[in-house]
Amino acid sequence: MSRRCRSRAQLFLLLLVLALTFFFIVSYATWRDNRSPVSSFTLKDVSHTTSLSTDIHSTNSVNMEDLSEIISYKLELPPRKVPDREELMKLNPHLFSVVPPQFLPNIRSPCWYEEFTDELASNLYSNNLFYLVYESVEIQLRKLKPDVPKYLQHVNGKQYRLRCLAYAYIMGQPKCGTSDLFFRMKMHPQIGTVLTKEPHWWSWIGFVDGSTSTMWNNQVWGYYYNTTEDTEPRVMTMDFIHAVTPQAKFIAILRDPGERLFSEYLYCTNGNKSVQDFHVMVEESVQMFYSCLSKRSFRWCVYETEFNYQMPAKLNVGMYVVFLMDWIGLYGRDHIFIVRFEDYANNLVDELNRAYKFLNIDPLTAEEEALVNSKPAWNTRKAEDKPLGDMLPETKELLREFYWPFNVKLASVLDDEGFHWNADPILLQQRRRRG
Repeated sequence: MSRRCRSRAQLFLLLLVLALTFFFIVSYATWRDNRSPVSSFTLKDVSHTTSLSTDIHSTNSVNMEDLSEIISYKLELPPRKVPDREELMKLNPHLFSVVPPQFLPNIRSPCWYEEFTDELASNLYSNNLFYLVYESVEIQLRKLKPDVPKYLQHVNGKQYRLRCLAYAYIMGQPKCGTSDLFFRMKMHPQIGTVLTKEPHWWSWIGFVDGSTSTMWNNQVWGYYYNTTEDTEPRVMTMDFIHAVTPQAKFIAILRDPGERLFSEYLYCTNGNKSVQDFHVMVEESVQMFYSCLSKRSFRWCVYETEFNYQMPAKLNVGMYVVFLMDWIGLYGRDHIFIVRFEDYANNLVDELNRAYKFLNIDPLTAEEEALVNSKPAWNTRKAEDKPLGDMLPETKELLREFYWPFNVKLASVLDDEGFHWNADPILLQQRRRRG
């Protein structure tokens, strides 16, 4: 059988559904061996920082070297207590009533057949939240609806339709090249994708899937429990995904966290933007995180949704190692593939082929490589934002110092010093000698 015919057969039999999910990462950093760069910063007082009902606020100045040591120490996280299946079933009985414990053989994605009743046929997609929220999905589903009967299976006078969850997730992170990675990966003939790039089906309760928010967004905790009364997250998005699809695979593309944060500011901020405004937002957010650590557990400060939404700058999204360690602790390292954005940008075909190998599908042919390379980058900086240039040097230095302990541990966990990003090589050598 030719490779092309084999590919078509695999496309039919091996359904690969990629759903984007941004996924953040857990780790430890021994602060005695990996002290942060000598600080040139002491943050000014921020007396107007928004406080939560838990009174998380502070007007004390923050010494960045002290904060870095605190973070490094607190990154010595104990393994989290994972809820058992019975607890998860009590929290979300509908999920476990719909998704069966066993899936169809010979299909790579976790799939099953659901009876296609007359009632379902008459109200097809009427309660589908994607249909109701996404206009583009509504248009596509309207086109597909007349063809649904062609794909039904008929057994003993009943009709059944195929239902699938994702085999693989691009789980994170936002503003790290996930859109570009997603749209290039879907060009592979053996990969099928969802109708919308980011359904957020798992990470947003009630509208639950796995998108670039999958890695880091943990709204389910606040949905089921009172987070102000908890010291640690009692349940996470990953727990539900693992309970129903323990063989799922995850791809995370990670970028220098300071650059990621600035890119997010430019992309998500409406109205006037300035590098000075961004600097103030970063200062206030660092102040808030420091204050949180004095009153709450490390995981609480990283995962609690309301607290992090109140931050002017979403610092927690760049704390990759915290999220990753929790995901690795649940799924194991062999289920998670990490791409460094800078490597992807410099040699995207090699990185794509590494990702395809991780998913157990064929590498790109020369013709497919040419097609992939011919496409422009997705979601680049908007034309109106280009005159702003780079962030202020003092902002870059502040973010480098803040993220230093996270990046040190990330590089250790992944055994790749490239995840130090723009750290001073002299400082790195000093730390190695101390270690």
